[in-house]
Amino acid sequence: SNADRMHVKSPMLSIDTPIGTSSEFEGSFVLDSMSGASPLYLDTVSGASGIGVEDRRKAADAKFTQYFEEFSLGIGGVFSNENDYDSRGLTLESEIWTASKNTSFTFAVSGNQDEITSDIDPQLDEDRRTFSFLTGISQVLNSRSRIQANLTLSSGDGYFSDPYKNYDNRP
Repeated sequence: SNADRMHVKSPMLSIDTPIGTSSEFEGSFVLDSMSGASPLYLDTVSGASGIGVEDRRKAADAKFTQYFEEFSLGIGGVFSNENDYDSRGLTLESEIWTASKNTSFTFAVSGNQDEITSDIDPQLDEDRRTFSFLTGISQVLNSRSRIQANLTLSSGDGYFSDPYKNYDNRP
């Protein structure tokens, strides 16, 4: 039956805790594992061919934030590792709020470095770099409502195609 084609497990550990009176640590770790048969129309790796799909991903993120009277500063890092994909990144963000603390402005920059290989193309060894900037505003409307708007600009260079899709060739 199609309902039993894939098996996915994804245990996760997450923490968000204050450190002293004006700092915070947030972090998470996830270990995804997947096995089963992939649809034949995506590529030649299929359960029907006897090969099947098996993958494991380890991913983690951590962020330390220091709070001051009128603003906060945070620095964080992320990583993700699979047998055909590695990603690492850093983030720096700041939030500034008004004296009433009903309005806040967010500014963030991040950068990622990814390394891409392929199980079906052993010669593939590419990388990708991305850089993003975010600015946003948040306004408390009442005790139960808040409105928020963000603008994100991202730029990247390197390999953006999907090596497992036959017709996915991006610039």
